[in-house]
Amino acid sequence: MNDNIDENDIKNIDIKKDTDTLLTLYKIANEEEKYFLKEHQSRIAFFTSLISVLTGATLYGITQIEEGIHAVFFLMAPIMIYAISNLAIHGSSRFYNRFVESVMKQAKIDQILGLTKGDWSNVDYDGAYWQNEPFMPYRNLNDRKRNEPSIKFYHEVRHGGYHQNAKWLFLTFKLLSVGLLIGLLIYADWLFNAESLPNLYLIIFIVISGILLIEGIRWDNNIKNLKKQKELEKQEYKSR
Repeated sequence: MNDNIDENDIKNIDIKKDTDTLLTLYKIANEEEKYFLKEHQSRIAFFTSLISVLTGATLYGITQIEEGIHAVFFLMAPIMIYAISNLAIHGSSRFYNRFVESVMKQAKIDQILGLTKGDWSNVDYDGAYWQNEPFMPYRNLNDRKRNEPSIKFYHEVRHGGYHQNAKWLFLTFKLLSVGLLIGLLIYADWLFNAESLPNLYLIIFIVISGILLIEGIRWDNNIKNLKKQKELEKQEYKSR
């Protein structure tokens, strides 16, 4: 998308003189919404397919293992699944956030154009209906009014919807990769006929501890960044 909406353009618009400008901005916002939603869905489909193929190939390969060294080779697969799942969450979230921002832009233009008001007094003919209702669906209006200021709407919507289900799907893939990694370690140990099981348990403990450490650091950074972003947004909102 090469066109961007400048908020200053919206602020300085005179509704009586710049209706064409508003409609142009509305069209751009609508195109952005469709573009980012399509890209978001494409990312989910791509990563889901990639992880599914990799998981299926790994499970099939395990059934063909005859020597312990082969099982060790397959240990790379769950690590890749874990890494790709992380990438999928971040990649899809970025486009979904842009999608929500596009919806917010349209919501602001809706008000300037009067699409949120229930005034259809100029419609006068036999059989006219819904004249006192706003052009926009009540469901959308209620969601917007319930979340004031708009930044509250942004944070609520971007963590919900079907995108939340997509994130849970990739989190499930991450848990599957951990289980697959532990299962391969146990299988490799059995194929090697290892005499020292405590060594295996130590490896599993190290793997789980490492994963928990990585996830802990990642979540801590996300929480800190989110708090910092919210503080900056609150300051910006108060300064207006």
